[in-house]
Amino acid sequence: MNETTIKAGARPSSRGNAHATSGGAYGRTRQFRLALVRCLTLYAVVFAVAVIVLAVLTYQRYRAMILLPNGLSGDVNVERILFPMLFVAALVWQWGFFATLLCHGVSRRSFVGVSAIGATAISLAVSMVIVAARYPLIVLGGDVRMVCAKAIGGCLPSDMFKAPLSEQFLYAWQEVGSTQTVCDGSTCSIEGGTATYSPMLQSGWLFMFLKFLSLMLAATALGMLVGAVLAWAAGRGVWTLGVVAGLGWGLFSMRFDMAYGVAGVIGEPWLATWLIGAASGRVGSLAAGSGVDFGTYIVWIPLVESLVLFALCVLIVSRLTSRREIRPGRGRLG
Repeated sequence: MNETTIKAGARPSSRGNAHATSGGAYGRTRQFRLALVRCLTLYAVVFAVAVIVLAVLTYQRYRAMILLPNGLSGDVNVERILFPMLFVAALVWQWGFFATLLCHGVSRRSFVGVSAIGATAISLAVSMVIVAARYPLIVLGGDVRMVCAKAIGGCLPSDMFKAPLSEQFLYAWQEVGSTQTVCDGSTCSIEGGTATYSPMLQSGWLFMFLKFLSLMLAATALGMLVGAVLAWAAGRGVWTLGVVAGLGWGLFSMRFDMAYGVAGVIGEPWLATWLIGAASGRVGSLAAGSGVDFGTYIVWIPLVESLVLFALCVLIVSRLTSRREIRPGRGRLG
């Protein structure tokens, strides 16, 4: 009787444990979803601000091109605008939202997962929107400054905004003839000459998209990394934060000088220029004595580089996040 009573009494406890376990798993999933919504909302707000800024700059350029169609320079470079904005957004998310989400039950591993998913999602979304807006203007405009169509009820400038690094991959190759290589110290550059491109590729829009995506992935990955490093340093005091921030800014400012300096030491000043071009996807060759620079565009190079960079940054962020501490006594820096 007693044994039967004990077993019968144990059953509700077993069911209760199962229910508690299920409820805990549901709670973790719910917190993960809420964290992801917050992350995507932050990125969406930043992208909306970027679109507004681009719209204002594009309209200003449109009005200027209408008034002076053949004498205007200075493009609206969407890559140069979006890269730092996504970088800062990823940094702010990594540094500013960690403590709040941790207090709301989000685990450290979930926070890293949300960061990676959010960065990937915004990179894909931004790339699709920009390429979808830019590519038709390129195809319809060609070498003509104005695009005229019934659908838009008139004419529009074909280059109101540009994505110059990505648009190169619409073509298979570029040839610059009648050039001369000018070296100043350890820096070499190619001056003069007229660029000739291959015919536009049928799948050029895809290559343009992949290049733009690689840039956005790099921006968010570096933003996550810098945000995690600064937050980790802030947790160890203001002086540590200042030293890390100063060192990082110094290395960033001297990145090209260091590359050309190393190339100059080994006696090949042109090597740094070639490596920087190859890393961006333009594999060039300069025929000796001919003055002709020929470059082949290979989009898989920057795409693979950005994916490797993204994976490494997520790995480092994960390690830093697992060791990150929240110390109210030190203020809100960490």
